[in-house]
Amino acid sequence: MSTAVAKQTNLPSSSLERLSTWSFHNLIEIDMAWVDDVKCIIPSNELLQLQKLERMTVYNCRNVEEVFEVEAMEGTNSEESQTLVQIPNLTQMELKGLDRLKYIWKSSHHERTVLLEFPNLTTLFIVGCKSLEHVFTSSMVGSLQQLQDLHILLCSNMEVIVKEEEERECDAKVKQTVMFPCLKSLKLERLFSLKAFWSGNDDFPFPSLHTLEITQCPKLTVFTKGGISILELKDGMLFGKN
Repeated sequence: MSTAVAKQTNLPSSSLERLSTWSFHNLIEIDMAWVDDVKCIIPSNELLQLQKLERMTVYNCRNVEEVFEVEAMEGTNSEESQTLVQIPNLTQMELKGLDRLKYIWKSSHHERTVLLEFPNLTTLFIVGCKSLEHVFTSSMVGSLQQLQDLHILLCSNMEVIVKEEEERECDAKVKQTVMFPCLKSLKLERLFSLKAFWSGNDDFPFPSLHTLEITQCPKLTVFTKGGISILELKDGMLFGKN
């Protein structure tokens, strides 16, 4: 098994670009901690090499601003449209103590950028990422159709979990139901700036949800603007704002 274990003492680069291409190609697990001179974990020109990656843990890297870079990849023709890249085997991601994290990856409707898909990601934990204001945009949700467990804790500037994009309001092709069809467990804890789960005006259904835990989110007054029926949730739900 190939594992990238990055520590401050042995990874003096500004990103993981100095790992060789074959190393990315064979990576199954990334475990990165206490690396202070990294702003981006995975540069865009290495995204296609992550076919075997199954797990990613990044914690206490104070200057990380994004996990996956989605700028135009090297060799992309200027006339080409967006490039779809799947990371097919990634099932678990944990991001902890990333003080400057702004994006897991940026969503973009501009040409010559990368569209990411995580078809088998089931577990996402985000803890102590105080610069993160939202986790997903509406266009990103469709890339995470197998997500089952979402736990977000101690992100002090988090205002919304899923943010509606302005482009979506005018784009009929994207005007479809936004949802996590397989989400079973959602836990939101100590998000003191959180105002809503979903900022759009449409409904955001949770057909598989059986556990909802909301703790110490004092500004959360509307879960979704489209409304959510508590009676539709199955056994195991716990709701508390204080």
